[in-house]
Amino acid sequence: MLNPGQQIVLRIDSPTGQVIGTVGSGTGGWNTKTIGVGGVTGVHNLYVSLSGSGATADVSWFKFS
Repeated sequence: MLNPGQQIVLRIDSPTGQVIGTVGSGTGGWNTKTIGVGGVTGVHNLYVSLSGSGATADVSWFKFS
């Protein structure tokens, strides 16, 4: 669950690395978020971070496809 004004941010190679995808909270509450990722090739470390006021989230699962 993301609170209004928060985002999930995907970065590669470090916590401050290149942003490869983001998704916002919409209206808050429990729901499924899809983050499109593009322009990345090769093998990288993936960092998932939060931005926005209060930046806390409750994530129950991730699916990569």
